[in-house]
Amino acid sequence: MTGIITGRGDRGLSDTRDQQRIQKFDPRLEAVGAVDELSCFVGALRVLLDPESEGAVQLTELQRDLYRLNAELATADPSRLGDLRLLGPGDVRRLEGWVKTLEARVTPPAAFVLPGGGNPKSAAADVCRAVCRRAERQVAWFFARQGSADGDTTALVFLNRCSDYFFVLALTLATKLDYAHPTPARP
Repeated sequence: MTGIITGRGDRGLSDTRDQQRIQKFDPRLEAVGAVDELSCFVGALRVLLDPESEGAVQLTELQRDLYRLNAELATADPSRLGDLRLLGPGDVRRLEGWVKTLEARVTPPAAFVLPGGGNPKSAAADVCRAVCRRAERQVAWFFARQGSADGDTTALVFLNRCSDYFFVLALTLATKLDYAHPTPARP
């Protein structure tokens, strides 16, 4: 490994995976940064769980998926996507299966759910959900402006299912069901 300090970003530019120089505030890098931030929060949640638990195993797999997504987002030249295993419908179906399994374990909320769930694990899953929603918005913004490198928008569907997963995971990890007593919205 070479030194960490390269100075290449000192003028507000960064490299894509295929070595194109773009501004750090380019929609592509905003999307990459949001997905990276999500992966960091997923890691923070994962270390709160028993490492052998179903949730920890799923979160590790999810972080690997987010890494693959970031490689895709960081590639500007579609011809350079061939060496990647891109997210696809099977990845979305796997997430949907996880959501259905978790849904079977909880009572669906009939009202607004206060984030937190009474413990750090549920609260961390709520943070992951919110950060995931932001990542989804950033990727949607990027695709609306520049399109995906290969024209496929599975990444948006994947991130949408991820936020569903974090919502239901937070409910299953909750020790305090704040949604059992509806909290009316107030102006």
